[in-house]
Amino acid sequence: MITVRDDFLALVAENAALLDQFRDQGADLSRPVDFTFNCDMPDEDMVEVCIEALKARFEHDPLPHGAEQADFAICTDDEESYWSLCFSLVMVPDAAAISQVERAIRQESQKFGGDEVSWEFADPSTKQMDRLQ
Repeated sequence: MITVRDDFLALVAENAALLDQFRDQGADLSRPVDFTFNCDMPDEDMVEVCIEALKARFEHDPLPHGAEQADFAICTDDEESYWSLCFSLVMVPDAAAISQVERAIRQESQKFGGDEVSWEFADPSTKQMDRLQ
């Protein structure tokens, strides 16, 4: 039987391996960077409801230590062919911290029809956005 703790530890290991790949490619992971977490949702209303649920959750289950400038947005394209919850914050790249945020978004978004959570960050050393799914 897989427990919630085992699931979280697997997520931390997955994110640690991804961060190692970025470090090996020259990304500076010692300083805070701008992260964006994304989760596709069925429609705009579900994104709005999920944002409110996450705000309430983060009041009782704080963001990782050192995370700042957190902001939610509803993302779509010009044709409104998809809807996505976008959550941005600044923090030092850390597998456990990333996993904490990713898990919280996944758990809340699934209640409202959300899909997988992905994350990306702007790497100031390469001036590009690195996306992971």
